[in-house]
Amino acid sequence: MLLAVGLVSVSFASQQLAQQKGCNACHDMKAKKVGPSYADIAKRYAGRADAVNYLADRIKKGGAGVWGSIPMPPQNVTDAEARQLAQWIMSINKRTLFGVCPASLQKTCGGGLQGPEVCPPLFYVLRMVWS
Repeated sequence: MLLAVGLVSVSFASQQLAQQKGCNACHDMKAKKVGPSYADIAKRYAGRADAVNYLADRIKKGGAGVWGSIPMPPQNVTDAEARQLAQWIMSINKRTLFGVCPASLQKTCGGGLQGPEVCPPLFYVLRMVWS
């Protein structure tokens, strides 16, 4: 018996934290600015088991030479915020960047979505079943 289908916000972190911490001054979701796009970062480290820890460390301490000659200075974030940002960045390649629901999400809705429906960014559809 299907009891509920709803939208639940991803709790790791969000674009709001990136904006609040000034990340968007140098990074964009899809396009290179001063630094690489969040999507390019997620793609580069997608197969790396320690990607979240590595990126959290780079966010906290800064770095140079990985993405070109412009260094990224250390950021004024807590360890927890650095980890949240890294988790959020690594989640980017697992969801749409263009607001169109992937086919797997449309199937999850049991046919409730018709065609390329717009999904709220950073949201997933969960199905809860009790028997």
